[in-house]
Amino acid sequence: MNGILMWLNIPTYDQLLEKILGEPNTLNKFIAITISGVLIYLIIKGLPKLKKSN
Repeated sequence: MNGILMWLNIPTYDQLLEKILGEPNTLNKFIAITISGVLIYLIIKGLPKLKKSN
């Protein structure tokens, strides 16, 4: 999968976070974990709504 993403020049999630937040340090790790948690929460809460609308 990573090979395909690299071939298409699409960054992976960890590369994207590194581009946005810069070099990893304690604060950036906390922010990355928070962002990831929010995304996972929104995906989990959004899936049942998508299934009901179809």
